[in-house]
Amino acid sequence: MVSDKARIEYVDLVKGFCMFFVISFHCHVTYCPWFYNTIRSMYLPAFFFCSALFFKADQPFRSFLVRKVNLLLVPWAFFLGLCFCGFAGIYLFGQLFPGAGINWTSMLNTHTPYDFIRIPANLPSWYLWCIFFAFMAYYAVCRMGRRGIWIKALVVVAMALLGWYFERYGIRSVLYRRSVVMQYLYDFHFFTALEMLPFMFAGEELRRRGLLGFNYRSMAALAVFAVSVALWVFYSQRVFVTLYGHVWPLEAYIPGFAGTSAIFILMAALNRFPLLDFLGRNSLTVLCTHYMIFLVMENYIHNLWWLFACVLALTLVAVKFCITYFPLFTGRGNFFPLSRTHLSLS
Repeated sequence: MVSDKARIEYVDLVKGFCMFFVISFHCHVTYCPWFYNTIRSMYLPAFFFCSALFFKADQPFRSFLVRKVNLLLVPWAFFLGLCFCGFAGIYLFGQLFPGAGINWTSMLNTHTPYDFIRIPANLPSWYLWCIFFAFMAYYAVCRMGRRGIWIKALVVVAMALLGWYFERYGIRSVLYRRSVVMQYLYDFHFFTALEMLPFMFAGEELRRRGLLGFNYRSMAALAVFAVSVALWVFYSQRVFVTLYGHVWPLEAYIPGFAGTSAIFILMAALNRFPLLDFLGRNSLTVLCTHYMIFLVMENYIHNLWWLFACVLALTLVAVKFCITYFPLFTGRGNFFPLSRTHLSLS
């Protein structure tokens, strides 16, 4: 059996691999089209798959909810606050130096305060709300699926199809204009979360069946890897997957699953890569910091590869600073103490 330490390490390598390419794509690094489409088809599914590997639905909902708020929504609010501070600094600069042409209006344009919350300077932070919704939905699925795996699977498929149906056929655009609640759910990726539930289901069920203890350097693993890569590359060229743009065709589940399998096997066999390990262990903080750094550095570095290298290096520094001095705001501690919550809610 593989040790617990090794298990956590290679799961973090999968997340780190995906985060590495998320940063490079946000820096507009130019890859050949087939490679770009291939990686893009799997990195979001892989995050949801990994998030369910250690999923536990056998705890009270209040405890589960507070844990996920501490892990996901507290960091989202913290980094959103940093964005507000940055824009406040820009506003003060514009007041002190009016001739510079930089002020609050020039930065926000015609955006409303809600637009700023929805699309802040740390733009990729939408993922924190998305996976929060996915955790809540999957907790409900696990409760409903206590009678058997087939009931659980059917509920997952039904919810995923519901999310896909709302996204694909424009129903959400009609409801969006009529309902504040629907506007909120759409803007914060509730339906994307529903579409990702099959990957969470696969992660949890495969873990129950010994996924983390499998020998990933065996011939069986090599065979699965080869088939997964073939399906991944082939189908990722047949479908266009726009993750943030809310387009997720049903056919895209094939490269999503195949790509996740391939990278999981590869990282489990590799088992060690310090850069990817750091990115994976701190993936949420990396997600919320790198884009803000990119927005600043793109004004000074115009070679995309140098820009990517600079953003990556500064992100590592920023993440280390944040997790060291703000652990409660980066998901490494309980901002809302669980014990006090239980006392107050019981």
